[in-house]
Amino acid sequence: MSSRIPTLRSIRNDRSKLKRTLLEVQQFDFLPSRLRHAILKVVGAKLASTSFFEAGIQFVSGRLIVGSDAYVNRGSLLDCRGGIVIGDRTLVGPRVNILTATHPIMDSYPRAGPVEYSGVIIEADVWIGAASTILPGAVLRRGCVVASGSIVRGELLQDRLYAGVPAIQKRRLRRRQKGSDEPKEDNSSGDLKQN
Repeated sequence: MSSRIPTLRSIRNDRSKLKRTLLEVQQFDFLPSRLRHAILKVVGAKLASTSFFEAGIQFVSGRLIVGSDAYVNRGSLLDCRGGIVIGDRTLVGPRVNILTATHPIMDSYPRAGPVEYSGVIIEADVWIGAASTILPGAVLRRGCVVASGSIVRGELLQDRLYAGVPAIQKRRLRRRQKGSDEPKEDNSSGDLKQN
């Protein structure tokens, strides 16, 4: 009897199948949230211990970093191939799509060109309403709110409300000091350089 020595390709394929299987299993309702969290860590996600994922979330394997007390609701799709960062205390509503893959429109047929990836950054304290879509390359700055059903592309400024298709700024949001009824002064100059 001869034992077959696995090739590097078969090991990669087996690992890839296992990863896909684990990502499918984590969607089940009966799975305890701690086990769902552990499965996501096994497949490579970097998650704060206090982040929470409801059942029924679809993940496309890739880079995922999630901060503390972040929450992702049921029926959402996270396409992590281009990388997704979700900041502390961010709330993602049900059926939100966060996409990192797209295709350029070509001058010839087929019109969809080769796939291109661009990461999504969602900073701390963001709230994304139900059934919104975040497109590749989007950056949602701290404290912004995205109304339900919006389609987001590009950069959303800090502490603003956005709504629509495409999402446009509706108004500036005030910030309150913790434990105070007084609005917090906004000393930002509007400079959006990343630190």
